Amino acid sequence: GLFVAPNDKTKVRRELRKMERKTAGKGWFDMKAVEYTPELRREMRMLKLRGAYDPKRFYKNADTSRLPTHFQVGTVVGGAADFYSARLAKKDQKRTLAEEIMHDKDIEHVRRHRFAKIQEKNAGNMGRKAKRK
Repeated sequence: GLFVAPNDKTKVRRELRKMERKTAGKGWFDMKAVEYTPELRREMRMLKLRGAYDPKRFYKNADTSRLPTHFQVGTVVGGAADFYSARLAKKDQKRTLAEEIMHDKDIEHVRRHRFAKIQEKNAGNMGRKAKRK
């Protein structure tokens, strides 16, 4: 005859946990887990490292070792009242956040200044490794 193996409780629980991880739960309206593309991974890394862009702005520490699994991506649509004050000009708008950050003049200035400071510090060694004490 036909033999059907009984359900193993641990295997059933393991499968249920896998299914639960695919959504954020009822409290978050069963938001689906995101599949990362290389572009999306780059965008999330840029968001995680946003504290390094501006030395005058500080953010709460987040777990930078892992990228989030449940989130949604949207487009900001400016209102009519913000037309002149809180919007980017068409020429300043880029396709991705990474492109906007790379073309931002203020961030570029900070980046160049930091690079020059590092080069100046390493110039004393003239390419040799620093001696350990």
